[in-house]
Amino acid sequence: MFQIGKDGELELKLLQPQHAQSLFECIDGNREHIRGWLPWVDHSKSKEDSLSFIRSSLKEFADNQSFSGGIFMSGKLVGCIGLHRIDWNNRHSSIGYWLAADEQGKGIMTRACRIVVCHAFEELELNKLCIQARISNVRSRSVPERLGFQQEGVLRQHEYHDGQYHDHVLYSILRNEWAEVNAGVRNR
Repeated sequence: MFQIGKDGELELKLLQPQHAQSLFECIDGNREHIRGWLPWVDHSKSKEDSLSFIRSSLKEFADNQSFSGGIFMSGKLVGCIGLHRIDWNNRHSSIGYWLAADEQGKGIMTRACRIVVCHAFEELELNKLCIQARISNVRSRSVPERLGFQQEGVLRQHEYHDGQYHDHVLYSILRNEWAEVNAGVRNR
């Protein structure tokens, strides 16, 4: 199984068909928590929906377009993280993520994002990564801010969800900026 990275009991693995039941249970158990931020949640109604998502994600991974990883804590699936469609001509992509409600506030997503950023810059040799979050999603926005991403701007009325438009904040970091941020972390 393809492992994206590991940090203690935190492990990021490419989602596989055998994860479909665990993925659905994690989504279903956190439906009310994540549906306010992620419109796709209402379309995930069964293990088969999770399996379809995993199969589609594996095809995109095989085509070198993106990846969707499960966030596992001590072997338990607690969320997902991945790179959206990779623009190989311009060597950039964006990171998307979600985490179970009872796992938030423990630094898990910051650690998971750090693994993905390192993988994207060191293994895939991308030049730029973006993260966007709804302007009101303070927890999600704090992840790129903690990792040294720069706020590029606000994408006005960027998403239509629950009968209204929502603004998103766009963050980015360049490969050379990441190297500088990590140099400071390693030298402490």
